[in-house]
Amino acid sequence: MQALVVLHRRPVGESGWLVNALCERDGHRLLLAPRRQTVQLHQIYRGAWQAEQDWPRLVLAEPEHIFVLTENALFCASYLNELLIRLLPQGEALPGMYQRYIRTLAALTGQQAAEPWLRMFEYQLLSDLGFGFHWHLDTKGDAIRASERYCFDPQSGFAPTGDSGGFPGEVLLAIHQGQLRLPELRVAKHILRQALSEWLAQPLNSRRLFDLPADV
Repeated sequence: MQALVVLHRRPVGESGWLVNALCERDGHRLLLAPRRQTVQLHQIYRGAWQAEQDWPRLVLAEPEHIFVLTENALFCASYLNELLIRLLPQGEALPGMYQRYIRTLAALTGQQAAEPWLRMFEYQLLSDLGFGFHWHLDTKGDAIRASERYCFDPQSGFAPTGDSGGFPGEVLLAIHQGQLRLPELRVAKHILRQALSEWLAQPLNSRRLFDLPADV
């Protein structure tokens, strides 16, 4: 048995759910659950499954904790779920991903400011998938300078512009140091959205369906 949370579920056949689950040890898994087993989103389960011909069958799902999310927090959680479903490979364990997701849900439940948590989650997700970059280093591995400005390429990172365009080095360094005030959050959001778009084949449905607020 291991802890898991349901990211998405959809009916399959007349008596089952096909569930996208984020598992503590096994990462993103597709599991088949009987319709009578009403597994809910944003709830921690202690679960077990067994191999079947198509998808592993969920044979046990004991509820352990539910995150009560409303309004903006619910929209943000839906956004995180879609990010994970779209970007995480199935069956590949990524150390710390499950706990990071749980901590983010807990912060949203506690009505903490959503944007810093979302930006940290996005950056760490990209890093875990091998798509990451450094806020304090440029494409050549040289230290970012506070007095210079930098352009951003999702596949290579930051490069000096040599002019007045791009992003201030002092803001990039502040983000690296965890100083996420309004100017830094705006820059981080812009850059991370570019980076995520590079690896997403299509725009995220969660932004369109829920008309997500600016902090997402």
